[in-house]
Amino acid sequence: MPGKRFMHMLCAFTLLGLLAACVQDDSSIPASGGRYPFSVDMASADGARVSWQGYSDGYRPDTAKTMHLAIDNNTSQDWNGRYCVRLLEPMPSSLVIPLAEQEFSLKSDGGFTQDVQVQLPADLTPGIHGLALVVHEPAGPIVEVIPVQVGEGEGEPFQGDWPVEAALDTCPATQAASRVGDR
Repeated sequence: MPGKRFMHMLCAFTLLGLLAACVQDDSSIPASGGRYPFSVDMASADGARVSWQGYSDGYRPDTAKTMHLAIDNNTSQDWNGRYCVRLLEPMPSSLVIPLAEQEFSLKSDGGFTQDVQVQLPADLTPGIHGLALVVHEPAGPIVEVIPVQVGEGEGEPFQGDWPVEAALDTCPATQAASRVGDR
């Protein structure tokens, strides 16, 4: 009997070893049907927090795409802000394509989450573009740019610069936020 028990244990360990070998932890494998997700979390020193998720590929001209946005006001003051989603061409171009924009008003310790749908232009050229999120926080504006692939294929890692100032220019602070900053 001890020999039979030993064989069962040996078979069980062998089976577990084979199962473990079949499981891979490869972060280079795309998630969700072959697409590559991105997730950005930004927090300012005063407690404002912005979280943004989407995909860095799968963009096609004349299609709609959805991203997820969460904004939390963990500051001690009310927050009248604005967010904008823009599509940028790499510098030296200063082309900024508005995709979405919304003003919001949050009480202290308030927040919201929402899906943001954007419509890509029909004449969008294939290649690497910058998907920019501009948020006017109580402490000032922040801009986060994610390189995205438009059209088929995988682009090379982006090594250039984005027209961040042009993106800021197309997304001004709200009037209420400007008055608070003038005091």
